[in-house]
Amino acid sequence: MEGEALRLDGNAIAGTLGEVFVHEMTAARIACKGCGNVEPVGAEHAYVQAPGIVLRCRNCDAALLVMTRTDGRHRISFPQSHWLEMDEPGDSRIEPRTTALNRSGPTPNLDVAPDQSF
Repeated sequence: MEGEALRLDGNAIAGTLGEVFVHEMTAARIACKGCGNVEPVGAEHAYVQAPGIVLRCRNCDAALLVMTRTDGRHRISFPQSHWLEMDEPGDSRIEPRTTALNRSGPTPNLDVAPDQSF
């Protein structure tokens, strides 16, 4: 099958992410190391037909999240992500952001410096 035929939006992985994370993860924002774009997880491209799940940047196709499940355990990596940000439940003060890191505009609320790797 062609790649586009297999591609879903990031909302397709909501159930699996919900098994691991307490927050609604499709609304969480993820920053791409490849292009600097920041988008909600639900807006990115999801591939779920493999033995695991791959979430790719909709702008540059970088692998943002890889998730596998084996022997009752989840393994999650963020190979091309700077950070993943989620709002606290019920926090209406925070406005949704969709900005590139290299453009001016709202700055994401980070606990670590943007150039610090994990």
